[in-house]
Amino acid sequence: MKRNPLSFQINVEKFSFASESEKKSTNLMRPNSTFFVDGLKRFVKNPVAMVSFCFIAILLIMVFVVPLFFPYSYDEVICYRYVDRPDGAFNRLAPFEFAPAEIAARDAGTFVFPHLFGTDSNGHDYFIRILVGARTSLIVGFFAAIIVLVIGGTIGAVSGFIGGKFDLLVMRIVDVIYSLPDILIIILLSATLSAVFDTNLGGFFAQLGSGFVAIFVVFALLYWVGMARLVRGQVLNLRKQEFVMAARANGAGTARIVFRHLIPNSMSVIIISAALQIPSAIFTESFLSYLGLGVKYPTPSLGSLASDAQSYIVNGASHELYLFLIPAISICLIVLSLNLLGDGLRDAFDPKLQK
Repeated sequence: MKRNPLSFQINVEKFSFASESEKKSTNLMRPNSTFFVDGLKRFVKNPVAMVSFCFIAILLIMVFVVPLFFPYSYDEVICYRYVDRPDGAFNRLAPFEFAPAEIAARDAGTFVFPHLFGTDSNGHDYFIRILVGARTSLIVGFFAAIIVLVIGGTIGAVSGFIGGKFDLLVMRIVDVIYSLPDILIIILLSATLSAVFDTNLGGFFAQLGSGFVAIFVVFALLYWVGMARLVRGQVLNLRKQEFVMAARANGAGTARIVFRHLIPNSMSVIIISAALQIPSAIFTESFLSYLGLGVKYPTPSLGSLASDAQSYIVNGASHELYLFLIPAISICLIVLSLNLLGDGLRDAFDPKLQK
């Protein structure tokens, strides 16, 4: 058909169908994803966070797997060399040194695993005590973070959602706890609770030890306030959103709205805060054990191992200084790695930091 030259109608003969490649080039929609997957992709691209994650992963494998196959136990007294002293004290073994009974067994053809770090002043293999001490500190840190997460997250979410006088009362309690001198209160609580638990604990808790239980009680009483404030602030921003109004219109109660809607939508803040709480808990447990208020002998902790080895610094035994440096450096590396890991999680999952 001939087209009228004065017509404004488009000439369809000048157009052709688009190919499949051309159709795909015009598709600007990104592939379907979730908040967690996007955050995980950003986390993987952070080299510092990934190095910290790999260090923590290797450390967890070492402290939980190696003691299962290690030939010595953390509370096993190695056959040591006695010295001529009235108090019955004994010399400790240097790294890769064997006790007389072990030398005799090795000469008889029996394989004897070396003491990589020697033995401590009580005759225990120091390498396995370092591993078990790091495991103790990590367990305390992770379980303390869970306690803080459950208590602080629940109180903060309920306080922010209910509001009114209940929220005012909770925030005043938080202000009072914040105003207390942390270290002093922690030391007083640990000393008091340890004395109470030493006489009243039984069964499973007696196996854990009074130091373990006292530390967990301290975290449950004092360390939840930071988590509660963060979650409360997030809930105050979310409770006026449309999905909360829709849940109320459908007859959802306070508990369902808090635990099914508000807390899941605050998960980014909760994850970041919990990750940063772990190194704080490990450091608190370490200095309590260093002061003798944490984990009790024979259960090792990095803090208690450093406390036991401080006498070598006082006595000027420089060749035995590594007994103090190994647990001290281990605490520094663990706390530093967990802090860097928490910073990486914050950069990856905090929506306010995204461009």
